[in-house]
Amino acid sequence: MTILEEAGAAIQARRIQKGFTQAKLARLAEVSRRHVAAVERGANVSLAILVRLSAALDLRDLTVGSLTLHLSAQHRAGIDVMEVVDDLKEAQRRIGLSLARLEEGRAESPT
Repeated sequence: MTILEEAGAAIQARRIQKGFTQAKLARLAEVSRRHVAAVERGANVSLAILVRLSAALDLRDLTVGSLTLHLSAQHRAGIDVMEVVDDLKEAQRRIGLSLARLEEGRAESPT
């Protein structure tokens, strides 16, 4: 296994552990889903992409061969806010769907 494949496997394992889809991780890290998939396959990507993904996954350290990335609390804090915003948007979407179903039920019931 190459160094990049090891890093990709670590990113993928953490993503799955946190219950994130590739799309959600991409939104949180502000990268494309294709970048997430590429990293998980062990493709050659920029260090900036690895840092963004690691921060979104709340990884304090990511070791790639002999290089260890140490993420500051500042990197991780910015991602936490983005995760809350993402969760709120999802909740808002679900509420909208529930309200639409209620309205449909009201329209169909005899008065």
